[in-house]
Amino acid sequence: MLFTPEPGSCVLDIGANNGAYAEAFAKAVGETGYVWAVEPHPTAVAIARSTLRPYPWAVVMQAAIGDKSGARPLYSGVDSRHSSFWDTNVVGEPNAMYTVHLTTVDALIGAMLREPDWIKVDAQGAEALILAGATQTLDAKQASWCVELWKGGLATAGASVCSTCTTAASPAPGACRGGSCGACCGWGSRPA
Repeated sequence: MLFTPEPGSCVLDIGANNGAYAEAFAKAVGETGYVWAVEPHPTAVAIARSTLRPYPWAVVMQAAIGDKSGARPLYSGVDSRHSSFWDTNVVGEPNAMYTVHLTTVDALIGAMLREPDWIKVDAQGAEALILAGATQTLDAKQASWCVELWKGGLATAGASVCSTCTTAASPAPGACRGGSCGACCGWGSRPA
């Protein structure tokens, strides 16, 4: 199954970057839908807000998503559209560090206008932390998830593709199972 939001559905885009995917989601869900794009990097947020201006049903929030709420350093390379919690995960040499607001998926969904039908995650190695902060959302099995898993980025963060999939437990029916998850751990149940 592809990540294909339908008209009227709600999408949460974690790691929205410059808003390119969020714009495609906004077009797909239309005026009766809703897109919540979350991005921590200030330059990318400004670009995403400009990109999504024609779609009043799409909102951009400047924040990072992780396993707890608080603040965290965010590193950026020369290409400011690529940032990470880990300086070795940025594209090119790190040239800036920002302190960003950090929240969890579960807390964010509690603040949204409605629960998401679809959740996309692309976070330069922070995917395991993001899923660890989404236990209630994962347990509810209401949303279909698509999570980009970058093996090198996860390793820098102290995680692996299989450990991240194990954290994710059983996704909602029809969820994207990209990467090697299905082969190594089958998206089984979360350990007790």
